[in-house]
Amino acid sequence: MKILCVCKQGIVRSGALAWLFKTEFEQDAVSIGYDGNGDELKSLLYDWADSIIALDNTALQLIPISWHFKTLLFDVGEDRWHDPSHQELHSILRKSFGKN
Repeated sequence: MKILCVCKQGIVRSGALAWLFKTEFEQDAVSIGYDGNGDELKSLLYDWADSIIALDNTALQLIPISWHFKTLLFDVGEDRWHDPSHQELHSILRKSFGKN
């Protein structure tokens, strides 16, 4: 499965989630930010992905409605971790997909 993880910058929250999907589920996963990436790249990645995961409501709202059929919301709120390897963030993300 190809998974696209989306947050504001594509570094901390979505980066952490992509890493978890790669390492714990052996899935192809990529992170991207809704800020700082062009519409052409975002469209290419929305098309590429089998599943799109938004990490907050803003990310969900900025994903075009035409892609919502394959979009899930894992709302972890604003980035307060500032580090994609932060263990609290990993714990919250694991709970979002039912793995403790």
